[in-house]
Amino acid sequence: MGHYGIYSTRTNSGESHENGVVEQSHYRLKDAIDQALILWGSRDFHTADDYALFMERMVQRRNRLVKGKLEQELASLRPLPPLSQKGPAMLTLPDVIVPILAPFATLFTNPTWWKAHLLLVGAILATGQRTVAAALRVVGRSDQDGYARYHEVLNRAVWPPREAARILLLLLLHYLDRGVGPLAFGIDETLERRRGARIRERGIYRDAVRSSRHPLVKASGLRWISLMWLGQVPWAGHHWALTPLTVLEPSSRYYQQQGRRHRKITGWARQMVMLLRRWLPHRPLVLVGDNGYAVLDLHHCCPVSPRARDPHRQIAPGRRPLCASATTAAGSERPSTAERPRGDPRSKPSWIRPT
Repeated sequence: MGHYGIYSTRTNSGESHENGVVEQSHYRLKDAIDQALILWGSRDFHTADDYALFMERMVQRRNRLVKGKLEQELASLRPLPPLSQKGPAMLTLPDVIVPILAPFATLFTNPTWWKAHLLLVGAILATGQRTVAAALRVVGRSDQDGYARYHEVLNRAVWPPREAARILLLLLLHYLDRGVGPLAFGIDETLERRRGARIRERGIYRDAVRSSRHPLVKASGLRWISLMWLGQVPWAGHHWALTPLTVLEPSSRYYQQQGRRHRKITGWARQMVMLLRRWLPHRPLVLVGDNGYAVLDLHHCCPVSPRARDPHRQIAPGRRPLCASATTAAGSERPSTAERPRGDPRSKPSWIRPT
């Protein structure tokens, strides 16, 4: 705009002559469409093409009134200067990776997809913590105008993360799964150490890394529940825990402030397992978790009964190694020797003790 000598100014609230040009034109177009529909006699159209043709005629009729003034303005305008690219050129990915990322492009708008594309390149090249600032710094975009707009990809842009997780899981299985035997998934929670008054979902949790059996260390942060596919990577030679889905588990204080019922970790895990079953309806699954997930609520949502209609829809939850049978119910492991024997009379109620 500065090339034509036009500079923007701040409009004042309550001054209709300052900010009413665009709004008035929009209002007049809506009023003209409403009057045309009244003369049409109905607001229904046979097909979508008929509606699009009707709207195109209305817009052309409104633009015909200002066509002469627009031609006068175009005749007096100077040609635009050549484009000057600020910063380094756009980094591109190899041709092998582009088809892999193509399914994700449908989840974003075109501007958001190009920002996400650049952040992905920066995340691959960045060292240390892969933050948005680190990704932009490594590709040379830290001094570019609109630096804060790249943060909006994660905190403001509208795109379905659950659908992105489904696509990521299907891509992992397509390229790495051999298609033989059940799929093993691990579920566990991790703590992201964060501080800040505006982070309402954070809480005080036990730090599993710094704590041991005797000293208990607590940390403030966000607790995430991760669902990991335990698949064997061919070039690594062993199993990797690849995480396609991660869910935030807010603290109990957050639920109290919102006036809602607190959902436990097992409740979130149950919802994640049911979602996984919906994504993979024809594959046998094995769920591996620690002692915190060996509960009946999670076990009931995973049919392991041989009388199930479809044997491929079985999920075996519980605390067990990967080589355990998929039809073994949770809690059927051998009890610990530290517990009291079942034949001990002291473990029975008084009314059924032998006399």
